[in-house]
Amino acid sequence: GIYPLGSCTMKYNPRVNEKVARYPGFSAIHPLQPMKTAQGALEVIYRLQEWLGKLTGMERVAMSPAAGAHGELCGMMCIRQAIEDRGEADQRKIVLVPASAHGTNPATAVMCGFKPLYLEAKADGRIDLEDLKSKMNDNVAAMMLTNPNTCGLFEREIADAAEILHKNGSFFFCDGAKFNALLGRGKGADPCVGALHHNM
Repeated sequence: GIYPLGSCTMKYNPRVNEKVARYPGFSAIHPLQPMKTAQGALEVIYRLQEWLGKLTGMERVAMSPAAGAHGELCGMMCIRQAIEDRGEADQRKIVLVPASAHGTNPATAVMCGFKPLYLEAKADGRIDLEDLKSKMNDNVAAMMLTNPNTCGLFEREIADAAEILHKNGSFFFCDGAKFNALLGRGKGADPCVGALHHNM
């Protein structure tokens, strides 16, 4: 089938994962086969969904996106819907994208009807909270933050950024394209992230 592979999906995966993915119960499955013959695969998907919720601290997990950029799109579409539900769709048109963000973030913002506006990075390659504060206004819908960022650095001021965004009524999207690097370091939703995607 079609798999919208992105560069962030291309990382080290243990060989055992590749071996398991080739088991006939997964590799020979077909979308049109009888549902009763796919129960094992559906159980694996369901259990993974539960685990991801626990790992990220998120209340809900969507398993439908097929790759990172697709998950990013799904999350931003949810944010767009939340803004529409609040009656602010005509006002909140800006999505802030740090200079260190994943390259697909601006395109995703545009596909969801937003205009990307770049945030400056500090000399150490991380987000500049002063620049974030200076760009806050009633037109800001969200910020898309990649963590660890494309410089390979963990952002240190996520909770502070979340507070700035939430005081402004803006959403916080975390691009977890390198989610494996975060395992054991905390939960994605701990600092009030509204939506996130992760590649594994």
